[in-house]
Amino acid sequence: MRIYLSLFSLLISTALLTAEEIQGIVLPFKTVEVASPVFQEVIDKVLVEEGDIVKEDQPIVLLRSEIEAMDVELAKKALDVRAWMAKGAEALYKEKIDSEERWRIRQAESEQAKIQLEAAEVKLKQKTVRAPLSGFVVKKYKESGESVDRAEK
Repeated sequence: MRIYLSLFSLLISTALLTAEEIQGIVLPFKTVEVASPVFQEVIDKVLVEEGDIVKEDQPIVLLRSEIEAMDVELAKKALDVRAWMAKGAEALYKEKIDSEERWRIRQAESEQAKIQLEAAEVKLKQKTVRAPLSGFVVKKYKESGESVDRAEK
């Protein structure tokens, strides 16, 4: 997916603030091609149009993310269960009813569930394409419903 952002010099923006009429050519001093961080996906919604001003880290495209959102919810539930089991195993160990080994295993399972939740959250976050810098959208190459691939140029 390609959306071009351009930045212009401070001189041009200062002239615009003072409302003076200036003639000349405006050239970007930096052009960025924004691409999808995921291998292949469908665009759910494009949040910007050509000519829009964007700020750094502003969401500009939402990719389809229903499965990733469900993965996050599933990982949260798994973490809740594993943490509860670890807490119970700790209580049993302290009462000398169960072994330290079983308690340590439950703790490790809880930590694994926490890491799985973090991984699911990262995958969900990747479904939002953000502006890498402040500027404005020069060209938009994709629309909602179209497929994107990080290998596209």
